Amino acid sequence: MRIIADSFVGYFGEDEFVELVGNPAGFSALCISSGLEDYSANSVLYVLTALKDSFTPDMGVGIAGGAFTERFVVPKEIERLGDQMGLAPLAIEKLIYCSRVVAKVDDAAVQDGYRLWLHVFIFSRNATWAVVQMGSKSTLNRIYHWFSGRVERRSFVDEPHTGLLSEVINKYSLDFTLHENSTLRDATIETLTLPINRLRNVFNAVVPPSQATLNSLIDGGQVGEENPLKIPLRISWKTISSIHSLSFRNFEELLSVKGIGAETLRFLAICANRLFGINPSLIDRADLFSSFKPRQNDERTEELFYELLEVVKYSRLNPDYAKMIVSRLSNWWSTQRQN
Repeated sequence: MRIIADSFVGYFGEDEFVELVGNPAGFSALCISSGLEDYSANSVLYVLTALKDSFTPDMGVGIAGGAFTERFVVPKEIERLGDQMGLAPLAIEKLIYCSRVVAKVDDAAVQDGYRLWLHVFIFSRNATWAVVQMGSKSTLNRIYHWFSGRVERRSFVDEPHTGLLSEVINKYSLDFTLHENSTLRDATIETLTLPINRLRNVFNAVVPPSQATLNSLIDGGQVGEENPLKIPLRISWKTISSIHSLSFRNFEELLSVKGIGAETLRFLAICANRLFGINPSLIDRADLFSSFKPRQNDERTEELFYELLEVVKYSRLNPDYAKMIVSRLSNWWSTQRQN
């Protein structure tokens, strides 16, 4: 992995490598090139760990974060690596903000039942960045891919992912970042301009004092999967009061407030539903690992793939090994395009 990464940066530049990691098909090819058999949660963890061990600041790429407690030191690692790489203080602050918002989006705004346990932030000297995150639900895993170029075109809260890959698809998922849910995002902000007593009335109607739970399972859903607009809520009225009547320019500003989590956003979605008649889309837009393939006519992904192929072919790897990896990559790509 060290040889391939070093060669890729040498041939095509650090920004291009960051984009490769942020592209789910590109990252899948990277897993294949490193000798792994498939693109899975374990493969992602292995490759990201190898990449973090491989890069040094003088290579122009910084990699921060990791699994479990390592994901909480990302801001400090970005600050240290950014300083060593010569980034300006404002650029470092912006990268730290991006890392925090990305984690907040997938932990609170994309309510699919998965809790994050891995967050890796990769960036270049030009402040181009990508994120790979992983969440778990029971024994199942879901991977979230991000790239700064897509966020710049769409924002952090309007289908910002370059890919969502999962072992199962939910029947219901309250995803505030769905493009179809733009009216929901606006309505959550509007609910906070209403008298707080109206919000309390909605809460009391959803969770009556005499009813401790509304946990009926939905037909066809995964085990434990419930309608997100009907499940019981634990609301911090202190948090609601602190943001009530504040002026938010957009949903990203609301999401960025400390203390705003999944429960608060779900409650605001229920208020939008009950008070404004907003019926959010509850589709799960993830792709299955088993059926994932590069999108047809995706010229950029195809370009990244052939760049990786050239890198392996002309790298310092043992020639026989390089030839074998090139063959595996070519066969994998051909199979993906045919399916």
